[in-house]
Amino acid sequence: MGLLALTVKVGQAVDIAGVAVVRVTEKNGRRVGLQFATSLSPITLIPTGIIPPRYVTGITGDQQARPMLAPVG
Repeated sequence: MGLLALTVKVGQAVDIAGVAVVRVTEKNGRRVGLQFATSLSPITLIPTGIIPPRYVTGITGDQQARPMLAPVG
């Protein structure tokens, strides 16, 4: 497990390990529209933007909560 930050354009999509695809459908200021194609459910919004510890490991392999940051640039 790890954290990958990507900069994508409207219309581009990201394949997540062959189990889901996330597509950027629109951008309006600081908001983006996303479309999810997956058989996994539920898909939920995390209002705080903090990634749950089960998805992020530190350099020691310990799980850590980490805020999701917007890409710079």
